[in-house]
Amino acid sequence: MNKTLFSLGLFMIALLSAHSVFAQSDVSERSIKLDKKTEKNGFQMSVNSTTDIVAVAIEKKLKMMGVRYEDHKGTYVAKAATIGSISAKALDFTIIIDENRKSKVTTVSTIAMMGYDIVVNSRDFPTEAQNIKGFLTALREDIRVETLNGRVKEENDKLVEFERNFKKLTERKLSLEKEVQSYLEKAEASKNEAAKTATELDNMRMQVDNQRQAIEKIKKEF
Repeated sequence: MNKTLFSLGLFMIALLSAHSVFAQSDVSERSIKLDKKTEKNGFQMSVNSTTDIVAVAIEKKLKMMGVRYEDHKGTYVAKAATIGSISAKALDFTIIIDENRKSKVTTVSTIAMMGYDIVVNSRDFPTEAQNIKGFLTALREDIRVETLNGRVKEENDKLVEFERNFKKLTERKLSLEKEVQSYLEKAEASKNEAAKTATELDNMRMQVDNQRQAIEKIKKEF
């Protein structure tokens, strides 16, 4: 099979799979735990992807937006950040990711605060709330792309391994064929040598017989 067509096939399978994974996810507004004792209003979505991939998408997006953040093991915190696509005011913006390993679903939650205990919500800050939903919707697409890229890379890695093994087997086959050819040539040479030796043995046997006859003839003369 043509390698380009094979790779394209893998890409399309991964594309269709990734699309079906993320198409159904919605962004909801709900109470979100910051820690064991603290809950704040925020926005949340779930995606069928690992935290590793989600983290890559989040970090790329924040860097692209020029947002400085701190990474606290799955919790991204941007203090007094100016995020124009969300609000003209400075925000304390937190993103929390949490993976359910059984269902392989990662929850992405965001909390935005405009000051001490002033939390963005749809009732008091409808524009900012809508912008955060837009942020998460766009992030969901980024995660889908990262998931797709990860799957394509995984399939390409398998393809590279298959090709490497195929090359090794091909080289082994050629090596064995050369060995067989060498053995056949040696066998043919040995066969010819054996035939030549057999002829020489027949001649030598005749010489021996003749010599014996000559000796017997001499003995009879005594």
